[in-house]
Amino acid sequence: MHPRILAIVFLAMAAVSCRTAGPKGYPLTQKSDFSYELHGVRVADPYQWLENGKDPKVRQWTRAQENLARAHLDALPQRAWLVKRFSKLWRYDDEGVPHPVLQGDRIFYWSKKKADEHWVYNTREREGAPAVELLNPNHWGPHDTLDVTEPSRDGKYVAFGKAQKGDENPVIRVMETATKRILPDTLKGWKQGGVNWMPDNSGFYYIAQPLKGEVPAGEEFYWSSVYYHKLGAPASSDEKVFWHDKVKVYWHAAGLREDGKYILY
Repeated sequence: MHPRILAIVFLAMAAVSCRTAGPKGYPLTQKSDFSYELHGVRVADPYQWLENGKDPKVRQWTRAQENLARAHLDALPQRAWLVKRFSKLWRYDDEGVPHPVLQGDRIFYWSKKKADEHWVYNTREREGAPAVELLNPNHWGPHDTLDVTEPSRDGKYVAFGKAQKGDENPVIRVMETATKRILPDTLKGWKQGGVNWMPDNSGFYYIAQPLKGEVPAGEEFYWSSVYYHKLGAPASSDEKVFWHDKVKVYWHAAGLREDGKYILY
């Protein structure tokens, strides 16, 4: 059972148990006079202040909501049975579909043990060869996630991106598959992704957005661009190859043909 389904069931039961109590007891949610203009229309957004998860007021409000929820959910008599039942249905050893590389015999695939919180990225030198664990987020920090995995055409390298606390901001590094050595290569910008390797492993194309200070305040969430990184070269030499000068909301990507002769933006 997916954890989101489990959460929905618990929240539904909590809603039933709270119905007779009414709004009394719920944390006060303040309204602001914040608004913004969308296509010439002024839109009120009185709860916009809740989007700042670092604000002490937001954290206090969140703790109060969690305490209220826990007071009802933890006391439900059927909760223990549901946790045990859903854990049995959802927690089991699993393995994803193997993905062979385009040029060679190496295989990459995902796996997850019963006790794991995160999926693990593995490889085999060839079909039937021993499995090798490459990237295991279960051994990382409690808030680290593996958001990007893109092996080169022959599987010699893997570009992978580590994000934190669900920030959707993977920082891409490159691993040498056979040795698990992390290369010193880094990339430009933030929210890095969309890796497309050259067939000869000379480098790869990727997507990134500008850092704070490179564009007007707040616009670092826009201006998606495609860059080319030469393997072994510093990030400062990465070339921006495709972008838009005027429309900041455009999102760009690059698709490389198998022989590397043409690229589609």
